[in-house]
Amino acid sequence: MKARDMDIYKLAETPPEWGTKSITGGRLKGKNDINPQWRFEAMTQIYGLCGFGWWFEVTKMWTEMGQNDEIMAFCNLLLYVKHPDTGQESKPIQATGGAKLVAKETNGFFNDDDAFKKARTDALGKAMQMLGIGAQIYRNTYGTKYSDMQAVEDHVSAVDRRFGETLEELGVADQDFKDYLRSNRIKYSALSDTEKELLMAKIRLQGGLFCEIKQKEGVDKDQTKKEEPASLEEMEI
Repeated sequence: MKARDMDIYKLAETPPEWGTKSITGGRLKGKNDINPQWRFEAMTQIYGLCGFGWWFEVTKMWTEMGQNDEIMAFCNLLLYVKHPDTGQESKPIQATGGAKLVAKETNGFFNDDDAFKKARTDALGKAMQMLGIGAQIYRNTYGTKYSDMQAVEDHVSAVDRRFGETLEELGVADQDFKDYLRSNRIKYSALSDTEKELLMAKIRLQGGLFCEIKQKEGVDKDQTKKEEPASLEEMEI
């Protein structure tokens, strides 16, 4: 049963591309977070409909004062699931989530009437983490707020900066590079640092690569274009 339990645990350890969302503000701006809707769909796929195969009970909601006169909203809840194979009901999985009810912003204080809902969603995410939902993210192997953000950001920036310097040195236009990636079905953002370094080395060794591609594309277009006579004298009658 233990081996099977790990299989179940890994069923939803990696969110799809749409299962993450970009953080657009604050100190984590530019990073990704898990989309709560993906969590709910993953739970439904594994355990069944909410209320039948899995459910939760909110046990407490409260507020606390934070720094700079901000007010935090918190939620305690218990998550329950039925084992997909045996139907056995689990013991409660306890979790706590939080969000800002009153946040201090540049233009003053902002009251968020969804704060308790966000706190509940945060608590559900933490409870579902215990079941393997999005586990890869919590292992620090996926770029989200749960990673060592500064270390990851600094390292990735260094690699990307060197890549940009290489393209500039070789006189490769940004659009040409994007076209090259597209034509070779390469998704740059999905490459590991090692793969980026290898691609960079390949481009350095083949400095004329992009010029050759553009020239070839031009020749191909000329060949496919039907030639028209310049004058009546050139036409065969």
